[in-house]
Amino acid sequence: MGQALVTGTVTSVNETDRNLDLKIDHVVKGTFAPTAVSIVIAPDDPESDRRDPFILQVTKGHPVVAFLGLSAPGHADKILFYTAGSHWQKGTLAGDGKRWLWTESIPPTQAYYGTFNGAVEQFARMMTDLAVQRMFYPAKPYIHFKEEQVLAKFSAGVDGVALYDVFGEGRLAVYACSQAGNRLFRQTAPLVFTEATDQAGLVGLRSRSCSFADLDSDGRVDLLAGAAIWQQGVAGRFYKTTWLPTDADRDVFTSCLADCDGDGRADVLVMGPTGLRLFRNPGAGRPFEEITTAAGLDRSEAGAGKIGYLTPGFWGEDKRLALFLAVDQGVLLRPGIAGRYAPVPLGLGLDFAVAGGSPDDRTGGACFLPAWSEERMDLLIPTDAGMVLAHERTGKVENITDTANELRFGAAHQTASIAVDLNADGEVDTYTINRQIDSGNALHLHRGYASYIRPDKYQDGIVAGDARPHGAGGVAAGDVDGDGASDLLLGGADGRLVLMLNDSLAERKSWEDTAYVPTYHEQMLMRSGILSVVVLGQGALGALVTVSNADGRVIARRAIGLEVATGCRSPDAVDIAIRECGALHCIVRWSDGRERAYAVTLSPKQHLILKAEPATAEIRRAP
Repeated sequence: MGQALVTGTVTSVNETDRNLDLKIDHVVKGTFAPTAVSIVIAPDDPESDRRDPFILQVTKGHPVVAFLGLSAPGHADKILFYTAGSHWQKGTLAGDGKRWLWTESIPPTQAYYGTFNGAVEQFARMMTDLAVQRMFYPAKPYIHFKEEQVLAKFSAGVDGVALYDVFGEGRLAVYACSQAGNRLFRQTAPLVFTEATDQAGLVGLRSRSCSFADLDSDGRVDLLAGAAIWQQGVAGRFYKTTWLPTDADRDVFTSCLADCDGDGRADVLVMGPTGLRLFRNPGAGRPFEEITTAAGLDRSEAGAGKIGYLTPGFWGEDKRLALFLAVDQGVLLRPGIAGRYAPVPLGLGLDFAVAGGSPDDRTGGACFLPAWSEERMDLLIPTDAGMVLAHERTGKVENITDTANELRFGAAHQTASIAVDLNADGEVDTYTINRQIDSGNALHLHRGYASYIRPDKYQDGIVAGDARPHGAGGVAAGDVDGDGASDLLLGGADGRLVLMLNDSLAERKSWEDTAYVPTYHEQMLMRSGILSVVVLGQGALGALVTVSNADGRVIARRAIGLEVATGCRSPDAVDIAIRECGALHCIVRWSDGRERAYAVTLSPKQHLILKAEPATAEIRRAP
């Protein structure tokens, strides 16, 4: 019969007779004549009940992927197929191939984690992409960082950090929070950082979290430190305001900026002794108005009175801002009528308990990200020792961590995660910080199809220096050197403020050597281009960027400025690697609902910068 790769759909299941019927949907590779087959679960084997046959997990409509006629000698009649339960199954072909005799399941042991052990729906999608030469599922990590750059050393651990164009110079500045005193570093020349804390009028300020935005629409960026707002005046000097009540800035656990009411102005979320509080920004430098009760955040089912990390972001296909609170067993809040938040039933069995440590040691700093597909957002929640990836399907929230391969391998003492494409391959990765000095941060690379790998399991020296193995209290990501790949800023648990420059793109240039024979996946990366979208104007924080190809298929969906981790801030920009270059359609939706569409043509190896603002757009080639 020869070797073939097919995908199919279960049309009926008969548990009594121990068989199921399968419709063949697509012959991806090779030849296979039957359009329907029957999978028989060893009916004559009295021991088969002890094998935990997969038929108990299969339902009508379930996809199946099968490799027919294995290449090893003497295995022309063997089958390796993949279906419900995320287990590989073995079997044999009988007669004309219309009957498949199941023989055994292959459990997902450590030896198989490098292969695909994700959701069968994703594997079927992968095989469909393979048929049109669009599949990207690398067997090795393609990522590298330069030697770390220590920007400063604090006498206490660093908490929240920010990478942001504070002074409107087109360069990212660095801000770091610590009980040893917050500090601001201006990038005075490419990758040259000079401390500007004194000149900015911020000496003596201490907080655990920070964020930046133009809060009074005067064209200058203001600072939220804890629950106090510092207005930037002329000449880059900051002045403390009375825009927030003084009682809000007492014993703040974390805070962040987010446009919760969709008016284009950044509001303030504060997690403190009484739980979560929301302050609405009326604009024009007027005092903020507390709307905690009006937003429904004073109810017990909304986590009222509890303390934990908070994360704003987009959930599913909703374009309204949701909130996740790492309290109780996790509270996911979706905006409803009149701006009141309502909890989404989770049932994920989350546990934010922390082994040992102080009362301030917490976990659960989550991030929203496109994991299952680019069309919608999921939620990644780190716990003290593992990960939970939540996905909404048919109105129900599911824990799909077990189908995400090595994402299930977290680390001890995890605190918070951010989602960013760190290896510039078009897939959104995750970086999780660890609050302990002697425990490492965790990098998970998304290689497509909701499947992740831990690159340090496969390749040494990916991250040089001591930052990764020594934990962090804060993390932010942004393109500091302008090469189109996101870099990392870490606020070390050991007091070091560390910049980790991404070197992934430079490493790919070596593949262009005529003596080097690039692999299939390396060829795809060599054909990639990068579209950097810088969102300007009111409503940039919380803007949503969607990129589609010429066929209308969504290939990227990214949110702006919502990677808050422990109370951190990343730039109002995103770098999107495009593996299928050509004519692109980019839609930028500002937080107040305004949208603009941009036609972009991207060539392989090209880096384009799109500066988007509600009225105008500028597209230029990166230097």
